[in-house]
Amino acid sequence: MIEEVISYARLSRNHVQTAVTSPKRPGVGGDHSPVWTNCGAYDRPVQKTRGSALP
Repeated sequence: MIEEVISYARLSRNHVQTAVTSPKRPGVGGDHSPVWTNCGAYDRPVQKTRGSALP
């Protein structure tokens, strides 16, 4: 076990159509959008409520 590694157990992993919030940034698991946010440059902020699928 590496001392700096933190594990999170019993996280949900459902695809949801509603906005989600995560107590951790970036999200470490849990309900998330079924659609990935594309990697790239954006001219406005990407929705933070997309969930843990965000990088």
